[in-house]
Amino acid sequence: MLPRERVECTMAFEEPDIVPWGEHSIDYNTYEMVLGRESFVQGKFKLNKALWDGRRDEIVESYKHDHVDLADALGFDIITVGRCPAKGHAPTPWEQIDHETYRAPGGAIYRISATTHDLMPLKVDTEGYEPPTVEDLQQQIDQFMADGVARPDDSEWEVARYVMEQRQATHWINVCIGDISYPTIGPTDEIQYLNLALHPELHAKAVELQARWAIAMLPFYAEQGYDSVMPCGDLGSSTGLLCNPRIIGEHVLPWWKVFTAEAKNLGLRIIKHCCGCVWEALDYIVEGGFEGYEGIQASG
Repeated sequence: MLPRERVECTMAFEEPDIVPWGEHSIDYNTYEMVLGRESFVQGKFKLNKALWDGRRDEIVESYKHDHVDLADALGFDIITVGRCPAKGHAPTPWEQIDHETYRAPGGAIYRISATTHDLMPLKVDTEGYEPPTVEDLQQQIDQFMADGVARPDDSEWEVARYVMEQRQATHWINVCIGDISYPTIGPTDEIQYLNLALHPELHAKAVELQARWAIAMLPFYAEQGYDSVMPCGDLGSSTGLLCNPRIIGEHVLPWWKVFTAEAKNLGLRIIKHCCGCVWEALDYIVEGGFEGYEGIQASG
């Protein structure tokens, strides 16, 4: 079987010759170890720095060839490739405080993690923060429904088109996309979790705002010819869900159904990425219309 035939067989609940596989996200150090060259794919701070230095085209060339070469080296059946920075994208560098600390526009302080090599928030100013009101969120929804979602710049598909030209005849091409998840309101994780409990009146509107945007983006992925989309949003940690499953059932599930139905109408297969111990949510994921599930840390 060709790699894409294995995936098609599996998605049809039939038995392939071997189990198809792929990865939704691989960091640059794995690319470098396997391919024996520098890579910018999932390059963490190195990627941030290269964009600040105006090296967008070099980054895109790395993404093009590294996606294809790693899939060949590791025998992937599924290649996950997303949008890339638009042509000419060169964000303003953040203010450097010391060799590992930076100040973002707006004043938040970030430090390069010694573990993940990401820029991670060290200090975020939350003084005076007030959550939005239901009226605030409804106004954002109304504005979105009036204006719609901006079409991505054509150059943002440069990597995806290259990978499809090189491998779609034989491989399954997947893309990670924005998810519809539990309502996250607030400037930090801690505040977001607190607001889940303190402001239940905001849940429905916060999820609707996520959902409207996610659904509006689907036609762009269908136009490019992707085989599947993978909403990437974690619902749990290694020990359990991050919120009461009731919130998922009441507010997230109805939008999942609309979202997955629209994806299928556009000819896209749909797989849910969700890390963590989420057994309490699996029935919702099935009922929501997802055709596959991918995740890690499902212990507990």
